[in-house]
Amino acid sequence: MELFPTKDLCYALATLMKEPSLLEESKIRLDRNDFYTKGESKFHQIIFAAINNLYLKDGMGKIEPANIDEYLSNYPTMYETFEQNGGIEFLYKIEEIANPDSYLRYATRIRKFSLLRDVQEKGFSLEGIYEVSEDPELNSHYQTKFEQLSIDEIIEHYERIVNDFSSKFGIGHDTEGGIAGQNGMDLLRSFLEEPQYGVATCGLLQNTIFRGHQKGSSMLRSATTNAYKSRTALAEATDLSISKWFNWETKQWESKGNSEKVLFISTEMEQEKLEPTIWAYISGVKEENIRDGAWNEEEYEVIKESIEHLNECSNFFIEYIPKFDPQTINSVIKKYAVQHEVDYVYFDYIHLNFEIMIEIANKTKGMSTREDMMLSIFAAGLEELAKEYNFHLSTSTQLNGNFDPASDTFDSRMLRGAKSMADKFTKACIMNQPTEKELKQIEHITKDGFRKLPNMVWHIYKNRESKFKGRLYLYIDFDTMRMTDLFMTDNNGKQINVPERVLESVEAVEEYDF
Repeated sequence: MELFPTKDLCYALATLMKEPSLLEESKIRLDRNDFYTKGESKFHQIIFAAINNLYLKDGMGKIEPANIDEYLSNYPTMYETFEQNGGIEFLYKIEEIANPDSYLRYATRIRKFSLLRDVQEKGFSLEGIYEVSEDPELNSHYQTKFEQLSIDEIIEHYERIVNDFSSKFGIGHDTEGGIAGQNGMDLLRSFLEEPQYGVATCGLLQNTIFRGHQKGSSMLRSATTNAYKSRTALAEATDLSISKWFNWETKQWESKGNSEKVLFISTEMEQEKLEPTIWAYISGVKEENIRDGAWNEEEYEVIKESIEHLNECSNFFIEYIPKFDPQTINSVIKKYAVQHEVDYVYFDYIHLNFEIMIEIANKTKGMSTREDMMLSIFAAGLEELAKEYNFHLSTSTQLNGNFDPASDTFDSRMLRGAKSMADKFTKACIMNQPTEKELKQIEHITKDGFRKLPNMVWHIYKNRESKFKGRLYLYIDFDTMRMTDLFMTDNNGKQINVPERVLESVEAVEEYDF
């Protein structure tokens, strides 16, 4: 069965020569793997790679055949394949069929066939998706049906097959029923033997307030722009993924428990821009000094060992997705949950972009959907993934224009776009630096001088994990993003007694019955 749409590849290449900006601007973004299949020449793939590099690296707004010929002449092996297939003549010939208005259709077909090749390679049948018949009328029916399918519908077709296996054979999604109280005493004894807590957070009070980081649980943090949302999340993700960090007071490496598997999804910053923050957290060396190269010999050795430790752990995965949609985010999270078994997922922050609005509009059959509804749908999708794949989810949002730091009550009404987003999460808080009013309220606690003055407060307005809600005051070293829980109060400044709790990491041991 032919799954390599040569004609569409030619149309796409011709159009990209005329308007290479479509590489970034089109809803369907092609990559080099779409232009090659086993058993075929890499001819089309080589031309696509040349166009891609001439546009992205050299900034060419229109690409002529001669530009591609000259570019490839610098790479003997690829140029040989190019010439053997009549490359320059081919390019001049296809120039005439360039049609930017139809590019999305070409790209969609190419991507669909690329998906089918991958599906077939993994052993799945193409029945019901792409079939060929010697009967002209039946074949026409098959082709029309395939043309009408979207990429998402093809993916959903195979997800239904896998989910059918899961429901039949109980792979990871068992459902159980019973009578209330039937196994109550066993459950009660289990609480005595092993209280319900997850792995350690960044603070001893947080361990009690949130019962640690529990899998299947979710946290929504909200703050204004430049209020350390992303850096706080990155620090927490780093803390989970490492098993040691450096203490400059003792000049010793100290244990941080087990190294957990963590995924951090960034929508605004590439991995290279995130790395120095991670190194600063582990090493205790100021991030600014790391970025400036202003370290001494001792600090250099600690930074170097921090990077080596990260590599040894190999548990901290970072994905940079600047142009994302729900389908992309879901696919990335599922990939890491299944293939890498990550238990903790950090999604930079929830916001709307063009791709999200288009996808949700398509799924709601073009019905008018308000911004708050779209945000809630997106947030609900993330939270459902956390439950389905049993990982801890942490994400954040911006605050709206009505945010008043002098307010006595911080809650979901301050969220930008959709206050209902908080309904989807297990825990929710608003982050802000303490106001003068708040600092005045807590003078009776801080005047003893035995603790640092807080420079951050989390207004915890939702918490299904325990009874604790109110204001958690913290001190954060913004140079390294290491944080210390200080104390908790209610909204009027009255201190709440929250016991500090140390959560020990215990290696999981599998037991088998023979």
